[in-house]
Amino acid sequence: MQNHLPIGYKIADGKITIVEEKAEVVRKTYADFISGVSMYQMAKEFTENGMINANGKVSWNHGSIGKILQNCKYVGDEYYPSIVSGKIFDKAQKFREEKIKRLNHGNNYFANNKTNTYPFSGKIICGDCGANYKRYTEHHSENNKSNWKCKRYIMDNKVCCKNAVIDDDQLEKAFITVMNKILKIPELLIKNPNRPNDKNSSYVRKVELEVAQQSDKKNMDPSEIARLLFLRAEEQYKNSLIDDYEYQTSKLKVLIKNLSPLDQFEESLFKEAIKHITIYKNETLRFEFINGVVIDAAYKLQNKRGVENAKGTKDSIGNSR
Repeated sequence: MQNHLPIGYKIADGKITIVEEKAEVVRKTYADFISGVSMYQMAKEFTENGMINANGKVSWNHGSIGKILQNCKYVGDEYYPSIVSGKIFDKAQKFREEKIKRLNHGNNYFANNKTNTYPFSGKIICGDCGANYKRYTEHHSENNKSNWKCKRYIMDNKVCCKNAVIDDDQLEKAFITVMNKILKIPELLIKNPNRPNDKNSSYVRKVELEVAQQSDKKNMDPSEIARLLFLRAEEQYKNSLIDDYEYQTSKLKVLIKNLSPLDQFEESLFKEAIKHITIYKNETLRFEFINGVVIDAAYKLQNKRGVENAKGTKDSIGNSR
């Protein structure tokens, strides 16, 4: 039974009691989550600091943090003494619900599954072949370090795509660099598309008139009508793209409003603001925002084992371009 107890508790003299050192981990988890620290960031911090999880291992992830945040036993009942107050627990659940709505997650927001374990999943594109990047664990590494590689890196036991290898730390620092540049110069999020005077531009109206005239003819030309309809659809599609740009830009403006410069990676902000990242071998990461604006950041190439080729400092991100 001891092994099945939530972290922070133990059995002594037949009763469930609090292990204060581990209870502090629980309290910190709730406090950090409510203050806006992502579960991914907490898991990374706990692992790096050698904190022991409920299974007695120094290994934390999105799911193990989530189990703490959704366990109502921490509030206390007839068997379990209280580690966090009901007010704190309820606040964490409310914060979770707000994140679900904001990020369009399902109710399994705390779960450790492929769709939400890694914030970069499905967001990284290879600049060489156009394929997605996948996360691989380098088992030859002393700490089983994980890196992102093009999914076409190895095919049929052969190296097919030789684009760069990159890790979470590099991606996080690049995002921080890009966001801080935008916070300093918000105008970078605006690309000023060439918008017609109104949705039913004079060009569209002209095409519609020509379609009507062709339709009225006894010997109408079907191919000409088809050509005109295509031109109208093309123009209307351009208008719809501009409408989406303005909508997405307004969403970004709300996201960065009153936002202070970042000193750590914000998972929720990344997921809401970034459409995808394209990786190029010339040490460039291209961040595309949800409104289509792109901003570049630099990174250092790694060798085949996922170790940076730069000498000296481990910080791999330079100034954004």
